[in-house]
Amino acid sequence: MGDTEPHKPGGESLDNGKRDRQYGMFQDPLVMERTQELKDGLNRELRARSEDGRLAAIYAFVGQHRPGKPTGIRPPFRGSYNVVFVVDFTDGSALLRVGVPGNVISPDEKIRAEVATMRYVEKMTSIPVPHIYHWGTAAENPLGLGPFIIMEYIPHHQSLSDVLKDPTVEDTSKAYLDPDLPRDKLARVYRQAADVLLQLSRLEMPRIGALRQDTPDSGQKTEKFRLWMDDLRPQNILVDANLNIVGVIDWEWAYFAPESYVQDPPWWLLIERPEYWCGTVLEFRDEFLGVLDVFLDALRTSEEGGNGRKPALERASIANRDSEPDNEWSIDRHVEALNLNADTTVRLSDCIRQSWDSGLFWANYAARKCYGFEPVFWEFLDERFFGENVQGGYEGRMHLLSEKAKRRMEVFVERKVEEMNDEKIVDWDAGEARSYLTEIFADLDE
Repeated sequence: MGDTEPHKPGGESLDNGKRDRQYGMFQDPLVMERTQELKDGLNRELRARSEDGRLAAIYAFVGQHRPGKPTGIRPPFRGSYNVVFVVDFTDGSALLRVGVPGNVISPDEKIRAEVATMRYVEKMTSIPVPHIYHWGTAAENPLGLGPFIIMEYIPHHQSLSDVLKDPTVEDTSKAYLDPDLPRDKLARVYRQAADVLLQLSRLEMPRIGALRQDTPDSGQKTEKFRLWMDDLRPQNILVDANLNIVGVIDWEWAYFAPESYVQDPPWWLLIERPEYWCGTVLEFRDEFLGVLDVFLDALRTSEEGGNGRKPALERASIANRDSEPDNEWSIDRHVEALNLNADTTVRLSDCIRQSWDSGLFWANYAARKCYGFEPVFWEFLDERFFGENVQGGYEGRMHLLSEKAKRRMEVFVERKVEEMNDEKIVDWDAGEARSYLTEIFADLDE
């Protein structure tokens, strides 16, 4: 572990001797430095492949698995987690996507889960996900680039984030909702996004976790869980020039989660997360309430099914895929598997409103987001569960701990300070991590 001096979202160090509770914990600089070295190595590899003609191997590999005649390959581009190579064909395009080294734990397992999820969503909904032509683990990649997916490239004009973001923000790494965006424009894109969420909310499984391409259903009858796309945000929603949603991408973090997660308001209605918001989490809450009403109106319209018409997303998707050959992926063949107009005793829009009004949204968000836990807990959860906190922060809650827990906490803090001063990265394996936690929490409930 390296020196973990807390930083504000904008990068400014906190110099008051303790963490500002309006902000969560952020990146370890030593880990970030090592990750950057891996990324730099990947960039060198990509440049080398471009300069010495080795992109031809990628061109041939994609052409081997995507039907049609390839005509060219575009320069590769890299995102936060993946590198993408786009190959053009006479009748469209396909892409090869591989992971950025060092950014993902268990990359083979991740690729299996993502492929299974995309194929499941493609089969069971009208959500326009890229069609997968071929995929494999690191051992199955003849190019030596790690786990991979060869999938359909969806032509698009821009992302939903580009439509919604404030154009006056100079920092290109930041994106906030444009306060001057016309309400009717916001309602239109929210309506289509609501179609996506409504369909996902009706996909359920009897067990929690990610799908596996090679894992059969056990048939065990247990609690139901809903499909939850943890990375569903405007950046991953693609639209055409007429603001129709034509693609939803990056399903790598989707899994079947507790139903209450699906029944929370989408945190991304303001584009940025609460802990990275340009103001405090309290200011985020106040801004969020205004757009939540717009979204809920759009969701109610989607739930009503447009007075017997096809949902907005389905109509737009069909319009963009009418030219596909009969043997290609077809929304019409799959939409019957999911009855979007089915009568339900409890509407998703009502659940979302209740989640927000009750504060459950913040409890679920804190449970999922370790970086945002601290500001969310102290502003929205502490006094709700434990009563008035006159002193504020953890100092006002020490009386709730047993003497054994207090002593263990002091030992833990001393140990973390020593590790911080050691200024090295510790690579944990699963066994070591379990032993470490067992030592910390042993006997605390006695």
